[in-house]
Amino acid sequence: MGKSKFNNNSNNRDKQNSRTVSYESKIDKFNINKQKDSKITKQGKSKKTFQFNNNNPRKNKNENNNSYSNNNSNDSKLKQKIKKQIIFLDTNFSNCYNAQANLLDMTKLNNREEQINYENNDIGQKIVKLISILCPNIKSINFTGCKIRNIGNWFRNLAEVAHDLVNFSFENNNITSFKSIEFLVKGFSNRINELKLCGNGICPNAHTEQYAIYRQKISLLFPVIKIIDGIDILPKAPIMKANYFANEQPITSIKQFIENYYKFFDTLRSQLASTYDIKANFSYSKIDNLANQTRKKPSFQTQGREKIIEHFKGLPTTEHKFNNLSIDFSIIEPTFLIHITGTFKEHDQVNQFFNRTFIVIRNQTETASQSPLLITNDFF
Repeated sequence: MGKSKFNNNSNNRDKQNSRTVSYESKIDKFNINKQKDSKITKQGKSKKTFQFNNNNPRKNKNENNNSYSNNNSNDSKLKQKIKKQIIFLDTNFSNCYNAQANLLDMTKLNNREEQINYENNDIGQKIVKLISILCPNIKSINFTGCKIRNIGNWFRNLAEVAHDLVNFSFENNNITSFKSIEFLVKGFSNRINELKLCGNGICPNAHTEQYAIYRQKISLLFPVIKIIDGIDILPKAPIMKANYFANEQPITSIKQFIENYYKFFDTLRSQLASTYDIKANFSYSKIDNLANQTRKKPSFQTQGREKIIEHFKGLPTTEHKFNNLSIDFSIIEPTFLIHITGTFKEHDQVNQFFNRTFIVIRNQTETASQSPLLITNDFF
Protein backbone atom coordinates (compact mmCIF):
# COMPACT_ATOMS: atom_id res chain seq x y z
CA MET A 1 0.00 0.00 0.00
CA GLY A 2 1.46 3.40 -1.06
CA LYS A 3 2.33 6.02 1.55
CA SER A 4 0.55 9.36 1.65
CA LYS A 5 2.44 12.34 0.31
CA PHE A 6 1.49 14.26 3.37
CA ASN A 7 3.45 11.75 5.54
CA ASN A 8 6.64 12.25 3.39
CA ASN A 9 6.38 15.97 3.79
CA SER A 10 6.31 15.46 7.50
CA ASN A 11 9.71 13.64 7.44
CA ASN A 12 11.23 16.44 5.35
CA ARG A 13 10.05 18.98 7.91
CA ASP A 14 11.82 17.01 10.67
CA LYS A 15 15.12 17.11 8.75
CA GLN A 16 14.70 20.81 8.09
CA ASN A 17 14.05 21.48 11.78
CA SER A 18 17.27 19.63 12.76
CA ARG A 19 19.26 21.87 10.42
CA THR A 20 17.57 24.93 11.88
CA VAL A 21 18.71 23.95 15.40
CA SER A 22 22.28 23.52 14.16
CA TYR A 23 22.36 26.99 12.66
CA GLU A 24 20.70 28.50 15.72
CA SER A 25 23.52 27.18 17.95
CA LYS A 26 26.12 28.85 15.73
CA ILE A 27 24.22 32.13 15.80
CA ASP A 28 24.12 32.03 19.59
CA LYS A 29 27.91 31.73 19.64
CA PHE A 30 28.13 34.71 17.31
CA ASN A 31 26.13 36.84 19.74
CA ILE A 32 28.40 35.92 22.64
CA ASN A 33 31.74 36.53 20.90
CA LYS A 34 30.51 39.64 18.97
CA GLN A 35 32.66 38.79 15.95
CA LYS A 36 32.18 41.00 12.87
CA ASP A 37 33.07 39.35 9.64
CA SER A 38 31.26 38.56 6.44
CA LYS A 39 30.72 34.92 7.35
CA ILE A 40 28.84 35.82 10.55
CA THR A 41 26.87 38.47 8.67
CA LYS A 42 25.73 35.78 6.25
CA GLN A 43 24.79 33.56 9.20
CA GLY A 44 22.85 36.47 10.70
CA LYS A 45 20.73 36.64 7.55
CA SER A 46 20.14 32.94 7.84
CA LYS A 47 18.77 33.51 11.31
CA LYS A 48 16.05 35.78 9.99
CA THR A 49 15.15 33.21 7.36
CA PHE A 50 14.86 30.36 9.81
CA GLN A 51 12.94 32.45 12.34
CA PHE A 52 10.35 33.01 9.59
CA ASN A 53 10.33 29.30 8.78
CA ASN A 54 9.65 28.56 12.42
CA ASN A 55 6.08 29.80 11.76
CA ASN A 56 5.16 26.33 10.59
CA PRO A 57 1.76 24.74 9.90
CA ARG A 58 1.73 23.08 13.33
CA LYS A 59 1.24 26.45 14.99
CA ASN A 60 -1.56 27.42 12.55
CA LYS A 61 -3.21 24.08 13.17
CA ASN A 62 -3.19 24.75 16.91
CA GLU A 63 -4.74 28.19 16.35
CA ASN A 64 -7.52 26.67 14.21
CA ASN A 65 -8.16 24.08 16.88
CA ASN A 66 -8.42 26.85 19.49
CA SER A 67 -10.87 28.79 17.26
CA TYR A 68 -13.02 25.69 16.75
CA SER A 69 -12.99 25.07 20.47
CA ASN A 70 -14.09 28.68 21.14
CA ASN A 71 -16.96 28.34 18.67
CA ASN A 72 -18.12 25.16 20.35
CA SER A 73 -17.92 26.93 23.67
CA ASN A 74 -20.03 29.85 22.36
CA ASP A 75 -22.62 27.46 20.93
CA SER A 76 -22.79 25.64 24.22
CA LYS A 77 -23.28 28.91 26.12
CA LEU A 78 -26.04 29.99 23.70
CA LYS A 79 -27.85 26.67 24.15
CA GLN A 80 -27.62 27.08 27.90
CA LYS A 81 -29.09 30.58 27.64
CA ILE A 82 -31.99 29.37 25.50
CA LYS A 83 -32.60 26.49 27.90
CA LYS A 84 -32.74 28.89 30.88
CA GLN A 85 -35.13 31.18 29.00
CA ILE A 86 -37.44 28.27 28.18
CA ILE A 87 -37.47 27.23 31.86
CA PHE A 88 -38.23 30.85 32.79
CA LEU A 89 -41.14 30.91 30.31
CA ASP A 90 -42.52 27.68 31.76
CA THR A 91 -42.47 29.17 35.24
CA ASN A 92 -43.81 32.67 34.54
CA PHE A 93 -45.97 32.36 31.40
CA SER A 94 -49.28 32.10 33.25
CA ASN A 95 -48.62 35.49 34.89
CA CYS A 96 -48.74 37.13 31.45
CA TYR A 97 -52.27 36.03 30.59
CA ASN A 98 -55.31 38.14 31.35
CA ALA A 99 -58.21 35.74 30.87
CA GLN A 100 -60.85 38.45 31.26
CA ALA A 101 -59.41 40.51 28.39
CA ASN A 102 -58.10 37.50 26.44
CA LEU A 103 -54.75 39.34 26.40
CA LEU A 104 -51.28 37.81 26.55
CA ASP A 105 -48.94 40.54 27.82
CA MET A 106 -45.34 39.46 27.21
CA THR A 107 -44.04 42.82 28.51
CA LYS A 108 -44.35 41.41 32.03
CA LEU A 109 -41.24 39.35 31.31
CA ASN A 110 -39.16 42.36 30.18
CA ASN A 111 -37.75 43.31 33.59
CA ARG A 112 -35.44 40.34 33.99
CA GLU A 113 -31.66 40.75 33.60
CA GLU A 114 -31.53 38.98 30.24
CA GLN A 115 -34.15 39.71 27.55
CA ILE A 116 -35.96 36.68 26.14
CA ASN A 117 -34.93 36.02 22.54
CA TYR A 118 -38.30 35.90 20.77
CA GLU A 119 -36.58 35.44 17.40
CA ASN A 120 -35.26 32.01 18.46
CA ASN A 121 -37.39 29.23 16.98
CA ASP A 122 -37.13 26.97 20.06
CA ILE A 123 -38.46 29.74 22.29
CA GLY A 124 -41.15 30.54 19.72
CA GLN A 125 -42.32 26.94 19.56
CA LYS A 126 -42.42 26.85 23.36
CA ILE A 127 -44.69 29.92 23.37
CA VAL A 128 -46.94 28.29 20.75
CA LYS A 129 -47.22 25.15 22.89
CA LEU A 130 -48.00 27.12 26.05
CA ILE A 131 -50.66 29.16 24.24
CA SER A 132 -52.28 26.01 22.83
CA ILE A 133 -52.52 24.56 26.36
CA LEU A 134 -53.18 27.57 28.60
CA CYS A 135 -54.88 30.21 26.45
CA PRO A 136 -55.96 29.02 22.99
CA ASN A 137 -58.74 31.65 22.91
CA ILE A 138 -56.50 34.73 23.18
CA LYS A 139 -57.50 37.69 21.02
CA SER A 140 -54.57 40.03 21.69
CA ILE A 141 -50.83 39.71 22.30
CA ASN A 142 -48.45 42.46 23.43
CA PHE A 143 -44.73 42.41 22.55
CA THR A 144 -44.03 46.09 23.34
CA GLY A 145 -40.35 46.78 24.11
CA CYS A 146 -39.21 43.18 23.62
CA LYS A 147 -36.19 44.10 21.42
CA ILE A 148 -37.58 42.15 18.45
CA ARG A 149 -35.86 42.76 15.09
CA ASN A 150 -37.54 40.05 12.99
CA ILE A 151 -40.82 38.29 13.56
CA GLY A 152 -39.95 34.60 13.62
CA ASN A 153 -41.16 31.74 11.46
CA TRP A 154 -42.97 30.30 14.47
CA PHE A 155 -45.76 32.88 14.03
CA ARG A 156 -47.16 30.71 11.24
CA ASN A 157 -47.56 27.89 13.79
CA LEU A 158 -49.12 30.37 16.21
CA ALA A 159 -51.82 31.11 13.62
CA GLU A 160 -52.74 27.42 13.59
CA VAL A 161 -53.42 27.18 17.35
CA ALA A 162 -54.73 30.68 18.20
CA HIS A 163 -57.70 31.04 15.86
CA ASP A 164 -59.14 34.11 17.61
CA LEU A 165 -55.87 36.06 17.76
CA VAL A 166 -56.44 39.30 15.79
CA ASN A 167 -54.65 42.10 17.69
CA PHE A 168 -50.85 42.59 17.87
CA SER A 169 -48.61 45.22 19.43
CA PHE A 170 -44.92 45.35 18.48
CA GLU A 171 -44.50 48.92 19.68
CA ASN A 172 -40.99 50.19 20.52
CA ASN A 173 -38.98 47.29 19.10
CA ASN A 174 -36.23 47.16 16.46
CA ILE A 175 -38.29 46.27 13.37
CA THR A 176 -36.91 48.24 10.41
CA SER A 177 -38.50 46.83 7.22
CA PHE A 178 -41.55 45.04 5.83
CA LYS A 179 -39.29 42.03 5.25
CA SER A 180 -39.04 41.74 9.04
CA ILE A 181 -42.80 41.13 9.38
CA GLU A 182 -42.98 38.60 6.54
CA PHE A 183 -44.04 35.67 8.76
CA LEU A 184 -46.71 37.78 10.48
CA VAL A 185 -48.20 38.43 7.04
CA LYS A 186 -48.02 34.74 6.09
CA GLY A 187 -49.76 33.66 9.29
CA PHE A 188 -52.30 36.42 9.91
CA SER A 189 -52.82 38.33 6.63
CA ASN A 190 -56.60 37.92 6.52
CA ARG A 191 -57.21 38.05 10.27
CA ILE A 192 -55.50 41.04 11.88
CA ASN A 193 -57.89 43.64 13.26
CA GLU A 194 -55.33 45.90 14.99
CA LEU A 195 -51.56 46.25 14.57
CA LYS A 196 -49.12 48.53 16.39
CA LEU A 197 -45.66 49.13 14.91
CA CYS A 198 -45.02 52.69 16.08
CA GLY A 199 -41.65 53.20 17.75
CA ASN A 200 -39.90 51.01 15.15
CA GLY A 201 -37.78 52.00 12.18
CA ILE A 202 -40.47 50.65 9.85
CA CYS A 203 -42.92 53.33 11.01
CA PRO A 204 -42.22 56.91 9.76
CA ASN A 205 -43.17 60.03 11.68
CA ALA A 206 -46.89 60.77 11.66
CA HIS A 207 -48.31 63.58 9.51
CA THR A 208 -45.80 62.91 6.72
CA GLU A 209 -46.25 61.58 3.21
CA GLN A 210 -44.11 58.55 4.10
CA TYR A 211 -46.43 57.72 7.00
CA ALA A 212 -49.44 57.76 4.68
CA ILE A 213 -47.64 55.39 2.30
CA TYR A 214 -46.71 53.14 5.25
CA ARG A 215 -50.36 52.93 6.38
CA GLN A 216 -51.42 52.15 2.83
CA LYS A 217 -48.90 49.27 2.63
CA ILE A 218 -50.13 47.88 5.96
CA SER A 219 -53.72 48.03 4.69
CA LEU A 220 -52.76 46.09 1.56
CA LEU A 221 -50.89 43.41 3.54
CA PHE A 222 -53.76 43.02 6.03
CA PRO A 223 -56.99 43.60 4.05
CA VAL A 224 -59.41 43.41 7.03
CA ILE A 225 -57.40 45.60 9.41
CA LYS A 226 -59.32 48.39 11.17
CA ILE A 227 -56.76 50.05 13.47
CA ILE A 228 -53.12 50.90 12.68
CA ASP A 229 -50.93 52.32 15.47
CA GLY A 230 -54.00 53.17 17.52
CA ILE A 231 -55.67 55.14 14.70
CA ASP A 232 -58.77 53.90 12.92
CA ILE A 233 -58.47 53.56 9.19
CA LEU A 234 -61.07 55.26 7.03
CA PRO A 235 -63.94 52.97 6.04
CA LYS A 236 -63.65 51.68 2.54
CA ALA A 237 -66.05 53.13 0.02
CA PRO A 238 -68.72 50.70 -1.12
CA ILE A 239 -68.17 49.05 -4.45
CA MET A 240 -69.96 51.03 -7.12
CA LYS A 241 -72.29 49.13 -9.38
CA ALA A 242 -72.77 50.04 -13.02
CA ASN A 243 -76.53 49.60 -12.65
CA TYR A 244 -78.88 50.07 -9.72
CA PHE A 245 -82.13 48.15 -9.50
CA ALA A 246 -84.51 48.81 -6.62
CA ASN A 247 -86.32 45.58 -7.36
CA GLU A 248 -84.43 42.59 -8.74
CA GLN A 249 -87.42 40.79 -10.28
CA PRO A 250 -88.00 42.82 -13.48
CA ILE A 251 -84.32 43.26 -14.35
CA THR A 252 -84.43 40.94 -17.34
CA SER A 253 -87.51 42.51 -18.89
CA ILE A 254 -86.21 46.07 -18.33
CA LYS A 255 -82.82 45.27 -19.91
CA GLN A 256 -84.51 43.55 -22.84
CA PHE A 257 -86.82 46.51 -23.33
CA ILE A 258 -83.91 49.02 -23.41
CA GLU A 259 -81.77 46.83 -25.64
CA ASN A 260 -84.60 46.46 -28.20
CA TYR A 261 -85.41 50.18 -28.00
CA TYR A 262 -81.88 51.29 -28.98
CA LYS A 263 -81.56 48.58 -31.62
CA PHE A 264 -84.58 49.99 -33.43
CA PHE A 265 -83.57 53.60 -32.68
CA ASP A 266 -80.28 53.00 -34.55
CA THR A 267 -81.73 50.96 -37.44
CA LEU A 268 -85.52 51.20 -37.95
CA ARG A 269 -87.16 53.96 -35.87
CA SER A 270 -90.63 53.37 -37.24
CA GLN A 271 -90.74 50.16 -35.16
CA LEU A 272 -90.56 52.25 -31.98
CA ALA A 273 -94.21 53.24 -32.32
CA SER A 274 -95.26 50.13 -30.39
CA THR A 275 -93.17 51.21 -27.39
CA TYR A 276 -94.92 54.58 -26.84
CA ASP A 277 -98.30 55.26 -25.28
CA ILE A 278 -100.71 56.95 -27.65
CA LYS A 279 -100.62 60.18 -25.56
CA ALA A 280 -96.86 60.04 -24.74
CA ASN A 281 -94.80 63.21 -24.20
CA PHE A 282 -91.30 63.81 -25.56
CA SER A 283 -88.83 66.64 -24.83
CA TYR A 284 -85.27 67.22 -25.96
CA SER A 285 -82.57 69.62 -24.75
CA LYS A 286 -78.84 69.98 -25.23
CA ILE A 287 -75.88 71.34 -23.24
CA ASP A 288 -73.71 73.41 -25.56
CA ASN A 289 -70.90 74.09 -23.06
CA LEU A 290 -70.38 71.11 -20.79
CA ALA A 291 -67.86 72.96 -18.56
CA ASN A 292 -70.20 75.90 -17.85
CA GLN A 293 -73.34 73.74 -17.94
CA THR A 294 -74.98 76.21 -20.34
CA ARG A 295 -78.26 74.56 -21.26
CA LYS A 296 -80.47 75.61 -24.12
CA LYS A 297 -84.18 75.72 -23.69
CA PRO A 298 -85.80 72.51 -24.87
CA SER A 299 -85.17 72.53 -28.58
CA PHE A 300 -88.12 70.27 -29.20
CA GLN A 301 -91.29 69.23 -27.41
CA THR A 302 -94.18 67.19 -28.71
CA GLN A 303 -97.04 64.97 -27.61
CA GLY A 304 -98.54 61.89 -29.22
CA ARG A 305 -97.06 58.67 -30.53
CA GLU A 306 -97.16 59.53 -34.23
CA LYS A 307 -95.55 62.96 -33.83
CA ILE A 308 -92.70 61.51 -31.74
CA ILE A 309 -91.92 58.84 -34.34
CA GLU A 310 -92.05 61.41 -37.16
CA HIS A 311 -89.49 63.54 -35.24
CA PHE A 312 -87.18 60.53 -34.78
CA LYS A 313 -87.21 59.85 -38.50
CA GLY A 314 -85.69 63.29 -39.14
CA LEU A 315 -82.80 62.86 -36.69
CA PRO A 316 -79.27 61.91 -37.86
CA THR A 317 -78.29 58.25 -37.86
CA THR A 318 -76.90 57.06 -34.52
CA GLU A 319 -74.99 54.17 -32.97
CA HIS A 320 -75.48 53.04 -29.37
CA LYS A 321 -73.61 50.18 -27.74
CA PHE A 322 -75.76 48.50 -25.12
CA ASN A 323 -72.80 47.26 -23.07
CA ASN A 324 -71.67 50.87 -22.56
CA LEU A 325 -75.01 52.01 -21.12
CA SER A 326 -75.70 52.43 -17.42
CA ILE A 327 -79.30 51.67 -16.45
CA ASP A 328 -80.98 52.60 -13.16
CA PHE A 329 -84.63 52.18 -12.38
CA SER A 330 -87.15 52.16 -9.59
CA ILE A 331 -90.73 51.01 -9.43
CA ILE A 332 -93.75 52.73 -7.91
CA GLU A 333 -96.57 50.59 -9.20
CA PRO A 334 -97.87 50.90 -11.80
CA THR A 335 -95.03 53.19 -12.93
CA PHE A 336 -91.40 52.42 -13.81
CA LEU A 337 -88.81 55.21 -13.69
CA ILE A 338 -85.85 54.28 -15.92
CA HIS A 339 -82.70 56.43 -16.16
CA ILE A 340 -80.07 55.72 -18.82
CA THR A 341 -76.63 57.27 -19.25
CA GLY A 342 -73.94 56.49 -21.79
CA THR A 343 -72.41 57.56 -25.09
CA PHE A 344 -73.47 57.39 -28.71
CA LYS A 345 -72.25 58.44 -32.16
CA GLU A 346 -73.89 60.57 -34.83
CA HIS A 347 -72.76 60.16 -38.46
CA ASP A 348 -69.73 58.11 -37.32
CA GLN A 349 -68.38 61.10 -35.40
CA VAL A 350 -66.79 61.10 -31.95
CA ASN A 351 -68.71 59.74 -28.98
CA GLN A 352 -71.20 62.09 -27.34
CA PHE A 353 -72.44 61.79 -23.78
CA PHE A 354 -76.17 61.58 -23.12
CA ASN A 355 -78.69 60.84 -20.42
CA ARG A 356 -82.27 59.90 -20.91
CA THR A 357 -85.21 59.22 -18.61
CA PHE A 358 -88.27 57.14 -19.43
CA ILE A 359 -91.47 56.99 -17.39
CA VAL A 360 -92.99 53.65 -18.30
CA ILE A 361 -96.19 51.76 -17.50
CA ARG A 362 -97.19 48.16 -18.11
CA ASN A 363 -99.12 47.50 -21.31
CA GLN A 364 -102.51 46.23 -20.15
CA THR A 365 -103.67 45.41 -23.71
CA GLU A 366 -100.50 43.72 -24.91
CA THR A 367 -100.62 41.79 -28.15
CA ALA A 368 -97.97 39.82 -30.01
CA SER A 369 -96.96 42.92 -31.99
CA GLN A 370 -96.85 45.29 -28.99
CA SER A 371 -94.29 45.96 -26.28
CA PRO A 372 -95.01 44.74 -22.72
CA LEU A 373 -94.03 48.23 -21.51
CA LEU A 374 -95.23 51.61 -22.80
CA ILE A 375 -93.36 54.92 -22.52
CA THR A 376 -95.55 57.77 -21.27
CA ASN A 377 -92.78 60.38 -20.89
CA ASP A 378 -89.40 60.59 -22.65
CA PHE A 379 -86.83 63.20 -21.48
CA PHE A 380 -83.74 63.26 -23.71
